[in-house]
Amino acid sequence: MDLVPGKRQNWLFNDHSLYKRRGDTWTKTDTSQHIAKVSGSGRQAEIRLIKPWRTQKSLEFPSFYLELAVIKALETAWLSPLADNMRTVFTYLRGNIMTARFVDPSNINNIISDDLTVAEKQAIKAAAAAALIAPYWRDIVL
Repeated sequence: MDLVPGKRQNWLFNDHSLYKRRGDTWTKTDTSQHIAKVSGSGRQAEIRLIKPWRTQKSLEFPSFYLELAVIKALETAWLSPLADNMRTVFTYLRGNIMTARFVDPSNINNIISDDLTVAEKQAIKAAAAAALIAPYWRDIVL
């Protein structure tokens, strides 16, 4: 389960204000669109596996950003085994996390990939590279 600091703007609509650590500010979004994007992706198994990896490696990687990255990495990988999909995700993170641009589907002014510093993205890249050369799953995620 992920908790995100936010508040609903209006009880008639799904608009929420979410706190953005970087900039110490709030941004408008529609969390129901986030939920629909992730639940409709068919990538729940990969997402459930990569979140403990993120935590165990002490990576700063906001959940929705992580989920969007997994979905993007696997957009052309269908009917592949989970292990192959995870390798694809780690390869994508290693090669693209520094430059990939992720935009909130409900607010084009909210560039989710701007939420991390260069150093935080470099840590993700390094952890993904380490995962790709790890000989056993226990070396990747417990």
